Order: sequence, then structure tokens, then C-alpha cells
Amino acid sequence: MKIMSKLTIFLIVFVSSASSNPPKYPVILVPGDGGCQIEARLNKTASPHWYCYKQSDWYTLWLSGLQLELVECMVDNMRLLYDNVSHVTRNTPGVEIRVPGFGDTLTVEWLDPFHPIFSNEMHEYVKRLVALVENTSSMNGGNRVVMISHSMGCLYTLYMLNRQSQAWKDRYIRAVVTLAAPWSGSVKALRLMASGDNLGQSSRIINPLQVRALQRSIPSTVFLLPYDTFWADEEILVYGPSANYTVKDYKQFFDDIEFPDGFLMRQDTENLIKKLEPPGVEVHCLYGTNVKTPGAFSYTGHRSGGGRGQWYDAQPDIIYDDGDGSVNLRSLMACKRWEELQEQKVILKSFSGAEHLRMLKWPDVRLYIRDVLLN
Repeated sequence: MKIMSKLTIFLIVFVSSASSNPPKYPVILVPGDGGCQIEARLNKTASPHWYCYKQSDWYTLWLSGLQLELVECMVDNMRLLYDNVSHVTRNTPGVEIRVPGFGDTLTVEWLDPFHPIFSNEMHEYVKRLVALVENTSSMNGGNRVVMISHSMGCLYTLYMLNRQSQAWKDRYIRAVVTLAAPWSGSVKALRLMASGDNLGQSSRIINPLQVRALQRSIPSTVFLLPYDTFWADEEILVYGPSANYTVKDYKQFFDDIEFPDGFLMRQDTENLIKKLEPPGVEVHCLYGTNVKTPGAFSYTGHRSGGGRGQWYDAQPDIIYDDGDGSVNLRSLMACKRWEELQEQKVILKSFSGAEHLRMLKWPDVRLYIRDVLLN
């Protein structure tokens, strides 16, 4: 399965073969949630099924076709355990996780041959990203770096930049290109929390309820819930059989779907970039439009208990909004507020029909990025 390869290869080939002589800025790619390989090593005492390995050497956990065929084994090995006292997550006992090739491109070019991080647990990642920027600049004659980020990677990038001095940013960053950034969250994340999401696959291949435990365990999922800075207090996002839920009802929502730790995880992550403080560098904010995107979910036709399963075990009806298929338009355009908050340029560019992942190989997006790299 290839997610970022066409964009990555295009950039490498273009920058190396361009015949003109303007400064060639080195590029750092910051992939989104699930956008790079993850490896695991097992030393477990128990597993959910007899056919799930309990002992192994390092192997590709995310993403391989075999893991999707044994989805319950994958979920058990990838899910995180949340500690509601320390407010951090840890791996399933007996599971070691590593991200191979940090700073290389191979593991984002091909997912098939994500201890996901965010919130109060991403300090080490930020340190490594800062070091990668500095080393990349040094290896390229001191030229400043162009960072190209996709989806959740845009939030990682903003979080990192907000914690660097202006002098550091002036020295090392030429520009940031953000693709499909969920700046103020995404309504789609509510369905992941309630009912699970089949990752765009047929439910016969991936049952949303099978992967729900994994998706609930990841702090970045609750981090992506819509923010009250861009959604009105009275705007209903989830219609339930006995209650409706807005951005002000997250505690009740998590209680009602019987996942109270979800609200604690939301509190851990909510204020990290909620204010959307300007990054202090030139920003090119690229996003897709005119793609049907979940704007609200309705479970009103589903039972509230007493039968086989709860209301949130069913897949809801979707009330659609504009966006890129995953992120709502108001969130994609939230970077516009920086136009008046920083002196560096902030340029917004929309691409009609560019879906959240397909944007990575959208021809006009490639041309735009080429122009940025050639100044």
C-alpha cells in the first residue's frame, strides 16, 4: 500500500534534476496519522486468539496485508493502554514498538514491505524533529528547510514551531507547506470514538467494531475532535436516541458510549494548539474542497440498549458538510486567521475535488509545491 510515494518521488526527482539555479531548499516530510511504517516485537503471555503470535522478532505491524487479514491480532498489538492517573499511554504488555528510518523517506514511500504520538507524550518526537531540521540544513550548505506536512503531521509541525524561538525559525525554516490540515478538528473523529471506522475498506474486510478499541486508545483521535473555537455551542454533532451532543457535551458523550477515559484524554490534548498561535514562518495552506465530508452523525434510528448491543455499536447515518472527505472546510481554512497575526506570508490555496489522501498526488498540488521549492 503506497500513500505518500508519488509526492515523495516527485519532489526528489524534481529537485535533483531541475536545470535552473535558484536556491534548492532541502525538504522534510511530516506524514499524518498512520502515514509511516511501524514495527513491533512480541514477548506476550496471552493473545486474543490461538492464531495470534505471542513471540516474535521485529516485523511490520503497520501496514501489511497479512495484518489486515488478522485484524484482531493487529488491534491487540497496536492498541494503547491509557493511565488515567499519569495521563499517559503505554503499549500492550509484551509489545515493543519502533518507527524505522526516522529522517529517511523509505518508510513513508511504502507502508507495506504507528505507536502514534501526540499530546503530553510527544516531547521526544519534537526534539528529534528539531534535530532533523538542523541536520538537514547543515547537510545542504546551511540552506533553510521547506517542511511539507500532511494531515496530522501539520499539527505536529505547528506544535514544534510554536516552541521554537523566532531566531531559530528565521535561521532554519524557509517555508511550511501544509496539506489537508485538521487545524480545528474533524467531526469524523466522533464516529471513530463511538462506532469505529473501517479505514475506507469494506466492512467485510475490516469490521469497525474490531478496530474501535485501537482507535479509542490513541490520544491523537480525541485530539482531533471538533473545537469550540470553530463549532458553535448549540451546533449538534451527534444525534443520539436519548441525547444530542455538541462541542460542550464531550464528557456526557464519552460517558454514554461507556468510554470515560476518552474525556480525560481530551483534556490532556485539548489546549496544545487550540489557540492556533501563528507559526512565525511563511505558510502555504493547501486543502481540498467540494468533497462530501461528515458534518454530523445520527444514531436516532438505533436502539439505546436492551437488544443486541448499544446504539453506538451501529454505524450512524451521515449528515454531510463541505470539506475534503475527512476534514471539514472550516477546519481546513482555520489557518486564515494567521494572515493578520504574523508578518510572514500566509497563503491559502484550495483544490476542488482533492480528497484528503488523493491530494498527495494531485497534479496541481505538485506544481504548487514545485514553485515553492524554486522560490
